[in-house]
Amino acid sequence: MYEIPFNLYDDLACEICSSLRDIHYFNGRVVVDNGDVECSLTATIIIYRRRVSAMSDEFDDIVDAVPVWWECHTLTPEGEVCNDFDFALLRDALIGR
Repeated sequence: MYEIPFNLYDDLACEICSSLRDIHYFNGRVVVDNGDVECSLTATIIIYRRRVSAMSDEFDDIVDAVPVWWECHTLTPEGEVCNDFDFALLRDALIGR
């Protein structure tokens, strides 16, 4: 089994945030590489935000991410392997972005 490292959750969160078309909803697939391992996440996620004011800037901070459905695959040079993907760790990586 492939143990997904914490930095891969951060990479997945960055990819999800950069591909958000609607700030409150993600439905799609993101792919990140971690050395010789490719990780692909297909998911539908409801994104909850809060308006934050800082100095002269306002933005919407992610305060929660609720999965509707997800599927995570890891591909090594030997082929696809099982992984220990944990949505709670991805949620933690998404909060505050």
